[in-house]
Amino acid sequence: MRRLLACAALALAAAHAGAQAGPELGGAFVDFHPAELRALALPPPGAALLVDPRSLGAPAAVAPLPRLLDDVAGTRAVFRSGSALVHVYGEKSANGGDWFIIFAPEGGEPVFREGKKMIHWMMIKRTARATIGGESLRAYIQGNAMNRLESRLVVSFDDHSQPDRSWSIQELTDDGYEAGWPLTLAGRRFRLFYTRDFNQDGNGEFSGWTGDRSITLVTRDGGKFTAYHWKESEVPRDGVLEASVNASFSDGGASSLRLGVRKLSDGSLAIYDLAATR
Repeated sequence: MRRLLACAALALAAAHAGAQAGPELGGAFVDFHPAELRALALPPPGAALLVDPRSLGAPAAVAPLPRLLDDVAGTRAVFRSGSALVHVYGEKSANGGDWFIIFAPEGGEPVFREGKKMIHWMMIKRTARATIGGESLRAYIQGNAMNRLESRLVVSFDDHSQPDRSWSIQELTDDGYEAGWPLTLAGRRFRLFYTRDFNQDGNGEFSGWTGDRSITLVTRDGGKFTAYHWKESEVPRDGVLEASVNASFSDGGASSLRLGVRKLSDGSLAIYDLAATR
């Protein structure tokens, strides 16, 4: 999905070393990857007009999108920097596809730092800097090659006014997931994320909002996630945009889920369980 994962939406990301995912390591290459994302379902081309909503009956759920915008910024992974209470989460840029750690002070603009520029592993020492709430801080990701979800984001203050804060990637993933809007579809628990899309420039820096927004539905099965993602600009009002995904769940749940979405006149999102309506 473009943003959360992570968030999963969102992000919700983990560091590991090696040219490929897995146990083989190579010191020359360090990348930044999402946590265990099992499947990302993108709507098939032309599916927006495939289904007439009048033939589907009532939606399985209606999400009040206007009040959910950037709710992931309310994640419980927080620290205080000067006068600001800062929330921490991960998201992916819309154009370059890189993962960013985002520091979001309450009542202020978020600060973006690219994950690949924050890696500490063996001889690689990459540290990001920021000033938030009047305090200067440093942040880095201490890589764990054996278990990338145990890699840790560390935040320290230049004036040593308070102890370092740190979270494992697993903790950030869990906290980010819990920040989503809860709902139940096809008998499964989901979290919905509605987030602004952003771009990065050629130097891997935040270069502004795209003007579009992402809608992401994520369901969790143990340590793995299955996600549905739609661009808000692609979601119709007079048809239903469909996405399908095949995934086997440990609880024996359906291996194929088919969901559809459309915008309502008040800006809310109607979500349909297409498998139940056909």
